[in-house]
Amino acid sequence: MKVMIGIFILALYMPILYYTMQFLVADYNIKVTRVLDPELYKVHQIFIPFGPTPPEWGECSVTWDMFEVTRWNKGMCNSVIMQAMPSRRELLDYEGVMFTDVCRVAIMYVHGGLYADMDICANKDFTFPECEACFFKTSVGVSNDLMIAEKEHPVFLNILQQYADYAWVNSWFYLPYIREMYSTGPVRFSLAVLGYPSVKVIPYDNVDIMHIKGNSWHSWDAVLFMHPWIFIVLGVALCVWRRRRKGVILGKDI
Repeated sequence: MKVMIGIFILALYMPILYYTMQFLVADYNIKVTRVLDPELYKVHQIFIPFGPTPPEWGECSVTWDMFEVTRWNKGMCNSVIMQAMPSRRELLDYEGVMFTDVCRVAIMYVHGGLYADMDICANKDFTFPECEACFFKTSVGVSNDLMIAEKEHPVFLNILQQYADYAWVNSWFYLPYIREMYSTGPVRFSLAVLGYPSVKVIPYDNVDIMHIKGNSWHSWDAVLFMHPWIFIVLGVALCVWRRRRKGVILGKDI
């Protein structure tokens, strides 16, 4: 019975393993770019609180007020998602942080400009890199927390299509961190952007920002994936517990 359960779990997570391998071996084209006139762009942020908002987020957000800023709520997000891809209403089924992932991509397709998370602060010398669509490279692939692009760039339709097509990942039998990473998070986003024409992936060093790194989308299980050594500790603890339990049972039998 245990073997059958193990085989079932392994089969369930095989697609995740496949996409993980693609994600890890992805080769991103990093280019230094020239700078555009910031007057050409508007700044977008999403403010849909899922709990208490750290005060530093508000302080960080206002650093963008040197530009023309639009801050989007849930009703506005529903509207722009349907404007971007009216044939895929299932995009509205995402909830929480995954919904904001969908919204930010729709905003960038419909309006263009710059999108920044609430935990990204603009320094006074911030300049806009020149690009049709610019994304930024982190230690885990391409990030969706900062994006710069022209209006109606087709890469965003490609991302939305992937979000709609891979909604199967957003299922109860996957751990929350897996659902977020592979449905709309860094893994799915990176694979949708990789190799797309007229897209540049550049280092964060090319723009003058400060990242607070709020990690607001992390779930209770995120610590397991961010610190894999915990699995070893849990495995050792389980073995010790089973040996002690077996010793107690044998002692009673004697």
